Order: sequence, then structure tokens, then C-alpha cells
Amino acid sequence: MTSDYPIIFNPEWEADGQRILYGQSTYGLSSINVADGASHLIASFPGDQITWTDVSPDGRLVALNLDSILINIINIQTGEITQVTNEIGGFGVERVWSPDSKWLVLSQPVTNRVFLVNVETSTANLVSEVDAFYSLAWSPDSQRLAFVQDTTEGSRLMILNPIDLSTEEIVSTPGKIYSLQWSPDGSQLAMAIAVEETATLDVLNIESGELRELWQSDESRRFHIPAWSPDGEWLLFFHGRGWPLSHGPDDEAGLYRIHQNGGEAQLILDTSNTSDPYGFFWLPEIQNPQVAMGRQALLAH
Repeated sequence: MTSDYPIIFNPEWEADGQRILYGQSTYGLSSINVADGASHLIASFPGDQITWTDVSPDGRLVALNLDSILINIINIQTGEITQVTNEIGGFGVERVWSPDSKWLVLSQPVTNRVFLVNVETSTANLVSEVDAFYSLAWSPDSQRLAFVQDTTEGSRLMILNPIDLSTEEIVSTPGKIYSLQWSPDGSQLAMAIAVEETATLDVLNIESGELRELWQSDESRRFHIPAWSPDGEWLLFFHGRGWPLSHGPDDEAGLYRIHQNGGEAQLILDTSNTSDPYGFFWLPEIQNPQVAMGRQALLAH
């Protein structure tokens, strides 16, 4: 669709599904019409290069980082550029938009800095009371941000209120918490917990604070939770033993589902002796997940 020489990266669909947004290493931010191939330059940054882009859920805005350690938010329709902050950026910035596109959280563990951007007011607030965190996960109503912090004893699950920047510790463990996934109604939060070689799939009831273990394995090397079913009844997870692509009896891997009330995990796709699946989506009207598999060079949607 394009023969432009500069490196093209991070292609993402715009909200109308008719155009693809993409960054160019030397030109700026552009979009291309899939019907006729016509490209349009949205914003240019002479003398600078885009290192990453991230489109808001509503498709109106895109956050981008420049080599000069500047983070900007661009209105895709008008091309208006708003500089958010020059105090965080570059390598290793984890960022997540809230579902309502009103908040953008930026975390950079290497610099131990966390900013919460209020998109409506174009202000970036330093979350000064917490160290850098990871496994960022917004609740479906955008009222809470779940995240994980490392501690000297292990890790802890925290909840941040974006309005007043208050935080609350919810779970503390001597192991590592990761792979946070909110249920569609926001009443539960699934997580993976690895303690030494043991991995567990746990679900937290947000209202009561009860933490339930649904599943456990004696090998934690290859385990993560990619998705809830749209009706909130099932959790999808991947687990593997041995090393991926070992092509031997030790490579045992697959995609499983388990009911949110527990019970036996059901193998729905055996991926032994193949590349581990890395892209997942669950169609709203179908209760079986669609899985994209392949090497990292491939794209999954």
C-alpha cells in the first residue's frame, strides 16, 4: 500500500475502520486510506523521530513519543499537537489508555517515574507516592487502575484512584504478580502469581477483597492470562512446560479455559512443539476464542 522509504511502524486502525494510522521514522504521523491507498500526513516533527505511538480506545487521539524525550497527544482529525510532558519518555515506557480515553498512564521503571495524564485538561501529574509499576490494567469503567509493584519481600497489587491519586494495597505476596485482567463487569480481577516454580491463577472479588485460587501448576516459566470471555463466565490462559520450540517430549503447551467459579481446566488448543500463541481475541457473539499464532514477526489482531 505504500512504497515510502522511511521505516514504517506501529500500524493501527483508525476508529472508522477505513484508514490505517502509522508512524514514519523521518516524516511524522500519517494515515492511509485502505480503499484507494491515498496517504495523508497528520503531523510532522522535523529533526526528530517517533519511537512509539498508541491510539486511544475511541480512535480520536494518539499518544506518541519522540527521540527528544517528548510525549505528545495528537488529535487525529485536526492534527492539533499537545505536548504532555518531557519528564518521561524514551526507552522502556509502559503506557495504557483508560477505556473512556480520558486518562493515559505512563510508567518507566528504569527512571522510577509514573505520570497520570488527564487528557481533557492536558495535564500530567507525577504520582509521587509510588515507585514505578508494571502490569497496568484499567477497570472497565475507568475509575480504577490496577498495577503491580515489586517489594523487598516479593510484589504487591495496588489500586490507584485517578481523581485524587490515592493508592490502596490489595494483595501482597512473596512471589511475582502479573498478567492482570479485569472481568467485563469490573467486579473481579484475575491475576497470575508465580512463587519460585509454582504458578497459580487467582481471581480477586473487588467488593469483598476475597482472593480465590482457580488453578495451579508446578511450573511457572510459560504461563499468562490473556482474556475473559465477553460474558465473564470463562478465563482463557496459556500454559507450557519445558522450553518453547524444543520439539521434544518436554515441550508440552496449550491454550486452556476455566470457569470463573473454578473446576477442571479444559484444553482447547494444543500448541506443543509449535510457537507459543501471542495474540488473542474473543468475538462478542462467540464463546470460543479466536487465536493468532506465529512468530513475533507476524501481526495478530
